[in-house]
Amino acid sequence: MALPDYSLKFYFSGSMGRADDHEYAVAKEMECRLCSCHGDYMAAAERWVEISNDKSTGITKYLADSGAFTSWSKGHKVDINQLIKTYHRIVDKLDTSKVQPYLINLDVIPGSKGKTAGTEEIEAAIKESDVNFNILNKEFGDIVIPVYHQNESEARLAEVDAMADYICVSPRNDLPEWTRVKWSEEVHSKLPPGKRTHGLATTGANMMNRVPWYSVDSAAWLYSGAMGKVDCWHGGKWVSINISKESPDRYNDRKHYDNADKLVRQVIEERAAFHNIEVSKLRDDHMARKLLNGLEIIEFLKEFKFEPKLMQDGLFDL
Repeated sequence: MALPDYSLKFYFSGSMGRADDHEYAVAKEMECRLCSCHGDYMAAAERWVEISNDKSTGITKYLADSGAFTSWSKGHKVDINQLIKTYHRIVDKLDTSKVQPYLINLDVIPGSKGKTAGTEEIEAAIKESDVNFNILNKEFGDIVIPVYHQNESEARLAEVDAMADYICVSPRNDLPEWTRVKWSEEVHSKLPPGKRTHGLATTGANMMNRVPWYSVDSAAWLYSGAMGKVDCWHGGKWVSINISKESPDRYNDRKHYDNADKLVRQVIEERAAFHNIEVSKLRDDHMARKLLNGLEIIEFLKEFKFEPKLMQDGLFDL
């Protein structure tokens, strides 16, 4: 398969909380930001509009998510008319001379949490999702991105491909990573060369190395920091370890900064010093850990090289 000029776009997602200086420190270096427009996160989404507009930040792309999955997981449904108002709150405030906005379509998720949807439910959800796409596309134009899911057919992939130049592809989260990777490879083999795709929750090492995504997103940098860990890019690999002084791993040999190998401790100290972050802050403050993790992803992206592999055994029916 022919590949486009390849420069992976990494959308930092998730909410740091009201981090102020920490948010700006990461935003100065990042290129892409994804924010959920679910009500619980709308304040953060609007704050990141202000941050994105700031000329001192490096952000040039802002991707807004409808919050459909969050609502679905809570037993609720997003109203399309309300979402139009919400998306306008984002797009109308963005400085589009600096920042390119994108909006993920309001997908209707079939079934319910913990229950696999049947064929009829999936087909009904697809039809309603397409109605929503047409409504949003009429309102906002070609910045609206449709979504193709792993539980949908190959014929559906062709339909989504025809909807827009830039599409989301969503592997199932309940399958082993190797099957998600192989399915994503197969999807791209069936798309036109150079098609721009955004991989939802697709930032595993194999997933990014093997699949020619145009863009991906992840909130792992925040989750890791919140759980007491730091993730440092060093010597072509990730060095991850618990460092919070509250972590129970401080009692487990080589599982914590306090009892780690000397070389691991040295890596953490060197990377923290590189970013002017005190190790003591990493031990005490989850915001400092999130900042370090975000900045280290940016260092990783500077070295990232796509390494396509030969695709094997189709997994479209999984």
